[in-house]
Amino acid sequence: MSRRILKTAVVGLGRIAWSDHLPTILKNPDFEAIATVDPLHERGKEAAAEFGITHTYESVTAMLEQETPDLAVVCSPTMFHAEQTILLLNHGVHVFCDKPAASNSGEVRAMFAAAARNDRKLMIYQPRRMFPDSFAVKEILRSGKLGNVYQMKLFAGAYVRRNDWQAYLKNGGGMLRNYGVHYMDQAMYLAGESLEALACRTAKIASLGDADDVVKILLRGMKSNLLVDIDINQAAGLNPYLWLIYGSHGAAMLASQNSPWHLRRFDPAELPRIMPDFRLAARNRKYPRENIPFVTEEYRPVPEKSPAELYYENLYEYICGGSPPLVPEKDTLSLMNLLEQCLAKTVQATP
Repeated sequence: MSRRILKTAVVGLGRIAWSDHLPTILKNPDFEAIATVDPLHERGKEAAAEFGITHTYESVTAMLEQETPDLAVVCSPTMFHAEQTILLLNHGVHVFCDKPAASNSGEVRAMFAAAARNDRKLMIYQPRRMFPDSFAVKEILRSGKLGNVYQMKLFAGAYVRRNDWQAYLKNGGGMLRNYGVHYMDQAMYLAGESLEALACRTAKIASLGDADDVVKILLRGMKSNLLVDIDINQAAGLNPYLWLIYGSHGAAMLASQNSPWHLRRFDPAELPRIMPDFRLAARNRKYPRENIPFVTEEYRPVPEKSPAELYYENLYEYICGGSPPLVPEKDTLSLMNLLEQCLAKTVQATP
């Protein structure tokens, strides 16, 4: 019996469609790119020239009047996700939608309700779950080398004077909604538990638009009390690290995606025994010091496939084979709830 090929349309021909989705679809024999949708006619012509996809439309409605794909990949701006996704699902089309899923949790619930009502599959693309650093953090946590991990810090920095559509509030822009959903989802996935927002601070520093480009997010693990500290800084002259992970037996640091992980840890069984000293007069008027037997090591995971390739393999099995999705519905709803907590707690700083 031949393997089913999913006839696929890509809706929205912007950055993520061009860099992730279209190349991966064309590379994977389980998918056939049959159409593109973009209101800018010249982008459809570019897709035809670059990828050989000759069926181009300027709206989802126009496409559905002519043909119905098995799958649509929705890569349009966030404000259009819910309307386009629900329309496609109501026409019997499975949907793979870019992050963030929609503008608010009500829209997200309506999207998944439409999927259930039409017996179609819906999954959100959260690529950082399959990034090399995610695999590394999973392995570090699994190994127990750092003991009880009590804090994770993420820093996403660059100096960029954003002037595109995501720099404007009217478009649902800003780094909290844009990069924030990347890193909060990654943290939630790696922590393996529900998180709550403790605080959120935003500012507009270098952006030419009116939306935030500097964000500080503090999250807490609902079960473990893990503290997650996320800095998203598009006005950063220096990037001190990408990851810092602190545990009771050591720490791990990743400087950038292209760097190895550096672990500095100790075996608690090798620590000499010390006793509490309750005297109010410190011995020799000095602070306590000891030589912890730290060991250092490097770790560099080498992924064989890109995040997009891993997602499309899972997407096919989710639609055709009944496998669980990489991003379940409950995770998407939890992430949107977390984003809305951050929005409610946001303090806007004026430089």
